[in-house]
Amino acid sequence: MPVCLNHPHVQATHFCAACHKPLCDSCSLQINGEVFCSEECRQKYEAA
Repeated sequence: MPVCLNHPHVQATHFCAACHKPLCDSCSLQINGEVFCSEECRQKYEAA
């Protein structure tokens, strides 16, 4: 499993639904059952 994009010492537990970047629990933004790295990615995902 890859490491978190923002915390290279922490194992990633999720991937952003929009850009697929690896994220740890503290970096993931979970909305409506999906995981995102940012509000921007959430908006792009919902617009698609």
